Amino acid sequence: MVNGIFTISLKDATGEKSAAVRSKEADLAPDHGPQLYVGDEQSQTVLTAFDAVLDRQPFCNPLVITGAGSVGKTLLAYGIADCWKRRYPDENVLITTGADFLRGYTNAVRSHNTYRFRRQFMKLGLLVIDDLQMLNHRASAQSQLAQLIDSMVRQGQFVVCTLPSTLAQAHGLEETLVSRLFGGLQLPLCAPSEESMLFLLDELAAQRGIELDTTLGKLLIRGEAGCPSPIKTVPQLRRALIRLQTTAELSGSQITRVLIREYLKGEYLNQLPTCRDITSIVGKRLNVRMGDLKGKSRRQYLSRARGIAMMLCRTFTAESYTAIGKYFGGRDHSTVMNACEKTRLRLNSDAFITTTYQELTSIIEDRFPNSPIQQSSSTQEE
Repeated sequence: MVNGIFTISLKDATGEKSAAVRSKEADLAPDHGPQLYVGDEQSQTVLTAFDAVLDRQPFCNPLVITGAGSVGKTLLAYGIADCWKRRYPDENVLITTGADFLRGYTNAVRSHNTYRFRRQFMKLGLLVIDDLQMLNHRASAQSQLAQLIDSMVRQGQFVVCTLPSTLAQAHGLEETLVSRLFGGLQLPLCAPSEESMLFLLDELAAQRGIELDTTLGKLLIRGEAGCPSPIKTVPQLRRALIRLQTTAELSGSQITRVLIREYLKGEYLNQLPTCRDITSIVGKRLNVRMGDLKGKSRRQYLSRARGIAMMLCRTFTAESYTAIGKYFGGRDHSTVMNACEKTRLRLNSDAFITTTYQELTSIIEDRFPNSPIQQSSSTQEE
């Protein structure tokens, strides 16, 4: 048995404290998946923070939930909002995203109606902003949010935000906003430990009537050489069991080592970003069209952006230099190698490239958390 496994009910219909279960009897059934946050001994502070927000404790206002992709940041933030509505039914709750906040603020500035924009937040009991990093390098919007947080905290209104990194590691957030966020509580989330995942696997398998020996369980959680497991979270584990059980039943067999290997290989490949994925991310961040990144123009800003995109493709995809060159307008592999090497060298001397590369890396890691990182500085073609 693993000590410290707990669940938090995110559909608490009463005004009582959050329903936390700290035992192996915790309900992990698939029907309850979207309604539960599952944690272990690494995440015990989640229990304290969850109850503290609902009890309106000032030390956790604002609450900043941080962590890589698929660890439950959004689930927990939305769950807090749902429980808040049930406990304080007379108060307004707003759930938004960094992108939507930016869009709303931009429209308010254009229409000369920032007062009305601010006013909507003054009527809230709780504000939840998911993916706050979407405000990166938007100084005016960040300044507006910092002022709103100041006003809301003074009036006893609560703010919950999510970020893929800690505030100390966040790139692109203004000092004014960061200082306001540091005034509350940072809640780092992490994926369950391997030991906890094995325990949860046993529980989920038993609930579905699946017989899975220890060796097969470890293969599903750990993977093996050449085929690492992309399963890092409870939802991914639950989905894997359901798909394996369905596949086995359709073939009239049991879950075998071969079946698990095939599943892991398929899931692993699905987790890898493509050159198109990365080029799209780079283009949006640098305001450059994908066609220009793949085109022939040698303008300095395009060459820098193209070099960054190529290096990120080499780092985060399984593609060779030759394949990357083919994607970027039919360039040969030596051109890609040189572009990657120039970008790597500029990381030590060009502040813009350094900051931009770090931000893009964080975005890609958050969107594709299980993508392997290759040695992009290698000069040998694979």
